[in-house]
Amino acid sequence: MLCHQVGDEGAKVLAQIFAQNNAAKIPLETLGLGVNAVGATGAAALAHALEDCSDCALKTLGLYRNSVGDEGAAALATMVANNRIALSHLFLGGNSIGNSGAIALADSLKQNNKLKVCAYLVSNI
Repeated sequence: MLCHQVGDEGAKVLAQIFAQNNAAKIPLETLGLGVNAVGATGAAALAHALEDCSDCALKTLGLYRNSVGDEGAAALATMVANNRIALSHLFLGGNSIGNSGAIALADSLKQNNKLKVCAYLVSNI
């Protein structure tokens, strides 16, 4: 879905689909929402919908070049720290993530044994 201007509202709709249909039943392994104007609200909605899904097929979440910021990064960090989803790749580059968001993500990795790649290069760290 690269460059489709999904935005926060679209990300919230996707989050509702995951939540209402039990994300474990959705065989999606990769969700690429790069360059889609997803902000903190949309990222948080996705994180909340996915954080308790231990049976999800989702392995890769691409949110690069959006506007996730520190608030969205913190929500995603909570999802990562919960270690319930089998997510192995999280791409967050170009999201205006500052020090507090980077610290939250780094701290979340201490509690996660599934995430292999957490890329947030080209941010405002």
